Amino acid sequence: MDPFKSHLRKLEEAWCLMEEEKSDSFCYMLYVHPDDEKLFNDLQKDLDLKGKLTESGKFHITIRYVKQNDFEPLVEYLKNKELKKITAKCKEFSIFGKDKDALVIEMDSTEVHNYFNEINDWLVDKGYPASDFPDYKPHITLTYDKGIELPEWKKEYEKEITFSIHVVTDREYEEVYRERV
Repeated sequence: MDPFKSHLRKLEEAWCLMEEEKSDSFCYMLYVHPDDEKLFNDLQKDLDLKGKLTESGKFHITIRYVKQNDFEPLVEYLKNKELKKITAKCKEFSIFGKDKDALVIEMDSTEVHNYFNEINDWLVDKGYPASDFPDYKPHITLTYDKGIELPEWKKEYEKEITFSIHVVTDREYEEVYRERV
């Protein structure tokens, strides 16, 4: 086979896989209250982080990633639910991801875990697939950077953060629901 055609075929196959991955998922997240973002912006600067930094207005904890495209029932559920602010305390740095390229701050909060369980149970009861992660580890990503090293944790980073913006995104991470409480 012509190498150019072979290359094009691989690109097409990769594109189809990407489209399949995007076409069957949605995400429910809690965004950091704007007043609490300064800590994360300052950390990115103080630690001189490189790579793909999480932007202001995008710091969040993922409550549930769902490998299914029908997000409307969850949006309706959230619209009819009394949403609340949820707090969590910054606990420690960790490195996550298949490629070990995501520097995150793990968050400590019984409230977040209880909310995850509530939403997860509701989704499973409605026929959605169970979470892929056996251990829920709420965290906020600071950056994606191959070869990132774990910074030293300092007591001054242990701040309580408020999450007050409930967001559901579609398969392309476009917001389909946003409610600030």
